[in-house]
Amino acid sequence: MNIQRVSVVGLGKLGACLAAILANAGYHVTGVDLDQKKVDAVNAGEAPVIEPQLDAYINAAGDRLQATTSIEVAAEAEATFIVVNTPSTESGRYELEAIKGVCRDLGAALAGTEDDHLVVITSTVFPGSTTGEIQTWLESASGRQAGEGFQLCYSPEFIAIGDVIDGLKRPDFFLIGEHSVEAGDHLVGIYERIRDNSAPFIRMDPTSAEVAKMAVNSFVTTKISFANTLSQLSDGVGADVDQVTRALAADSRISPKYLTAGTRYGGPCLPRDNTAFYRLAEDAGTRAPIALATDEVNEYHTTWIADAIRDKTPTDGTVAVLGVTYKPGTYIAKESQGLKLIEELARDFDLRCYDPHGVECAPDLPAGADFSVNLAEALEGADCAVLTVLWDEFTDPRVYSKNDLVLVDPWRAFDAGDLHAGVRYVPLGALNPI
Repeated sequence: MNIQRVSVVGLGKLGACLAAILANAGYHVTGVDLDQKKVDAVNAGEAPVIEPQLDAYINAAGDRLQATTSIEVAAEAEATFIVVNTPSTESGRYELEAIKGVCRDLGAALAGTEDDHLVVITSTVFPGSTTGEIQTWLESASGRQAGEGFQLCYSPEFIAIGDVIDGLKRPDFFLIGEHSVEAGDHLVGIYERIRDNSAPFIRMDPTSAEVAKMAVNSFVTTKISFANTLSQLSDGVGADVDQVTRALAADSRISPKYLTAGTRYGGPCLPRDNTAFYRLAEDAGTRAPIALATDEVNEYHTTWIADAIRDKTPTDGTVAVLGVTYKPGTYIAKESQGLKLIEELARDFDLRCYDPHGVECAPDLPAGADFSVNLAEALEGADCAVLTVLWDEFTDPRVYSKNDLVLVDPWRAFDAGDLHAGVRYVPLGALNPI
């Protein structure tokens, strides 16, 4: 199979970037999405979602990248990446309705052709799904058998919102769950054209790859919660958490990545994937208490930071919450430390909230919490400010030069001597905080 045309179904934060990268690698790419606004944006040469570099990549792709709402057009390509949403169910598992619809429509379109076709599932799914329901849906709709009439792979991405382009082009590794060696070979060929580094191709059966995807994210959340626990411990005994984690990072068995104590983990992926991991353990007839404890630590970390704010702020005082998104470089606020603190502190204080992305990132706030139009307005008259996200705007000590307040900082982003004399700096987890 000579793959020159690729379709990407789902033009969200991952799919749109993947489509643009493939087009820049020389493929003729068709993006498919039910949202007409996203389709129109791509066809106008504009990014359908907010993500650094995406506008430039779409613009550079030119006529090699087109978009449509028609899945039949996607079937005209030699390969299709399915990158649709798989939201969490009430049980903590993944909902496959969107994938089911794509498989049925794509399979029906393939039934009218004779050419081989590579189908790549990129969405996060529960182990057993690719060679279970997904394969069955494709086979039933197409009248073909996996490995004969079409090729099938599961290949999730390990990207960070705000850095998706670089994450796709320069990952630590490419994970390929292949239904057959032939299917894996075709996918390796595609990745070789977009790869900008020497990242290895780690190939295995689809179910093992599905477990690996969930395991990576769950392990990352464990490291974050462990680092935050060290911050709590260091604060309680008078140690410096950054010195502690520096020692851990020097051990060859422990990577320094995600070992910086700060705020809780949040966003659309890590919390739900960690929950799904212990649900997976239940399905496997075992337990995953580490994953449960990780979630418990994550929830408690919000309470711990909130208690530090309560301890430093007068009753009925005003608190400025600096940062509502879950990390710098994104507009997404889901499960963010800022939102969680707002929920916990709204009954105790007047809250002024500010984020560079504005009220759009979190339009519905509880009573007593208001968005400020800029950082200066948020800080004016505040008794306390808490730094939840390391936006560049917040880490410039000069922005606090006109304020007399307590600055609670879980990230320890400043040297106390760099701050205005009227700022009482509280770096959580630091040695002998002021």
